Amino acid sequence: MSPLASDAQDVPPALSVTLALGGGSYAAAPDCSVEAMKTVRYSAGGSVRIEAVALDAVPASLGLVSWLDTGDRHVAYRCVVTPRADGRWSGRSALLPVGWTVGSGSGDRRVCRYVTDGNGSGTIDANIEHPLDYIDVAGSLLAQNFLVVRGDQACPATSEGGSPSAGLGTLQHQP
Repeated sequence: MSPLASDAQDVPPALSVTLALGGGSYAAAPDCSVEAMKTVRYSAGGSVRIEAVALDAVPASLGLVSWLDTGDRHVAYRCVVTPRADGRWSGRSALLPVGWTVGSGSGDRRVCRYVTDGNGSGTIDANIEHPLDYIDVAGSLLAQNFLVVRGDQACPATSEGGSPSAGLGTLQHQP
């Protein structure tokens, strides 16, 4: 049985992110960073707020007396890319494990990428859809998310029919 992404409340595994560039020459290597995060809920100014904070943060770090930890855990990452002379870049991202392994055994972990066929082509072919390889990216990419599952489990498909065109789902990214 495939895991459910909505049940992902484990402490995120230690990792870094890398971006292997291709399709030309680049003035600088990508600069990628990661931070383990948790989601908290609190009241401020008469409204309820939900915010992602560092995993080791405490309420005082936001000037609060208390908050409700929602149990959500994730790793926030960003990669800054200096594009080629034409203003574009191409490449493939990867999660690099720290203290664990990527593989297909029960002691390994598999990396899945969230995808959606936003243009209705029947395949994940646009950069914004989170393809395996990015080609000629000309701007920022948002919502390029991953799910790490046990290595002997399959990446969860969509809940609406199993194909990327049916809605948000995942595809195997690593191994």
